[in-house]
Amino acid sequence: LTIVVFIPGMFSCGFWRVLCTMKFWVWPNTCREDFHKCLARLPLGANNVPFGYLVMSSWSLPSYINLTGIPTSSYDYQLIVSEGHRMPEKFFSGEWWRGNELGGAVNNPYYWSGVEIWPMSIGMGITEQQRSAVRKFVEEAFAAPTDRGWIRAGLRQFFKERAEAGELNVMEDVSIWVHQVLMNTTLNWMVDYAYAKEFVKVQSNFFTYGTVSQVAPKSTYSTLGRFLKMPQTRDAIAAYVRAYLPIVEERWGQKLANADCSPSKSCTVQLASMLLDGLLSTGGHFLPYGIRSGLAVLFSTSSSNPGNGQGELVAGHELEFFWECLRMIPPALGIPYWRETRPTCVGMTAEETQELTEYEGRTFACPKLDKNPWTGYPPVNQWDGGHRYVLGILLGQQDPHVWGEGADSTFRVRPRQEYEKLSVGFNEMATNYGVNGGRSNRNCPAKELALLLGKLFFEEFDVSAWEAKDANIHIDSRGAASRVQPFTLLPRKKTVPESET
Repeated sequence: LTIVVFIPGMFSCGFWRVLCTMKFWVWPNTCREDFHKCLARLPLGANNVPFGYLVMSSWSLPSYINLTGIPTSSYDYQLIVSEGHRMPEKFFSGEWWRGNELGGAVNNPYYWSGVEIWPMSIGMGITEQQRSAVRKFVEEAFAAPTDRGWIRAGLRQFFKERAEAGELNVMEDVSIWVHQVLMNTTLNWMVDYAYAKEFVKVQSNFFTYGTVSQVAPKSTYSTLGRFLKMPQTRDAIAAYVRAYLPIVEERWGQKLANADCSPSKSCTVQLASMLLDGLLSTGGHFLPYGIRSGLAVLFSTSSSNPGNGQGELVAGHELEFFWECLRMIPPALGIPYWRETRPTCVGMTAEETQELTEYEGRTFACPKLDKNPWTGYPPVNQWDGGHRYVLGILLGQQDPHVWGEGADSTFRVRPRQEYEKLSVGFNEMATNYGVNGGRSNRNCPAKELALLLGKLFFEEFDVSAWEAKDANIHIDSRGAASRVQPFTLLPRKKTVPESET
């Protein structure tokens, strides 16, 4: 596999560069650096995502890989806010563009090849016209419910059942609970623990193998793909969208009847796919991540715990505690987008690709070509020819000049008003109702729901009733991948007072 993936590209970088790298004790450093730059930009896999991106985090790569055009090596909260505020107008005008990316990760379009949408993408990377058609209905679906009683009752039952089972798996069990609540909130569909557990399994495979699958050459999709659970995950995603479609058609079909989501099959399919995104990869993944961070702060005895003794859960301040989890250990580290030029469409020149851009939300998708016989979906270029930028959410959430000294190293619960005023974790600044009636907003439509569920979780969670199986829980608040590893909580054994023995 290594030979199949790397050798052709190494020759494309120039055989002499390979030799000079191997003979580093003779050849000058500049020779090595040239080869490293070439190798980092080397496109891998079926979708032209470069090697450099896949082996390092998208916000820490050197500038020659052209990943970010704004300074993310130092804190600049105001730049992050001003750049984010421009997003609605710039995306609506066609000057900026978003791809099939989430929090820095470049998703493989293969996973959407069973859904009748084009571009094959998470909702972040569909066309502006498609997003405009379904945005307000996504906001409706993920609105915070006014009746919270059923959520509290479900949480108490959830903790009771986990205690009876003898353990609470953090991340799996938390993700299962979140999925059950989100399904009832968005689709009015009550699903049981077993259904949600199967969904979380698909979700886990999607995140575990999604980025890795970008390395696979076209010719290995039928073999390596099975090892990476690619066809199983693709088929599951398509099945979930089909299952949601009747609900979407009944609730929003009439309102979407005259909307244009071409070249996707219909706007109801587009909306069903986008709702799945919210359940599978955005809120459905990021919310459990935030809760896991909070539980880690409460139970970790590791020196890496940024709580430093201040990570206590104080009654009446559970919302502020959860806010601090999202600030100190944000689930999404960055928001990727493309300026100047987007990746060149397969079969087109850069100039022809640029001509697809029109003002007022009429930026067109790349033409849909014939399916590649190896991958089973039309060829897609996700990188080459584009200028990629990453808005550093992590840096904005931890900027000491804004949040105070130690904001990048210490967990400290702050007043609620401070979070409401300064947070950029939900991309709050990307809101402008003067552009396209707010339908081009890029802020998180489920912010209030996420905060509500985080608040209720920690209100109902009894810290004294649980203990960590292994309290040496490492927390890397600035890590690029999994900043908090999964861990297990065990129910504490109740002690009987001596007077009762």
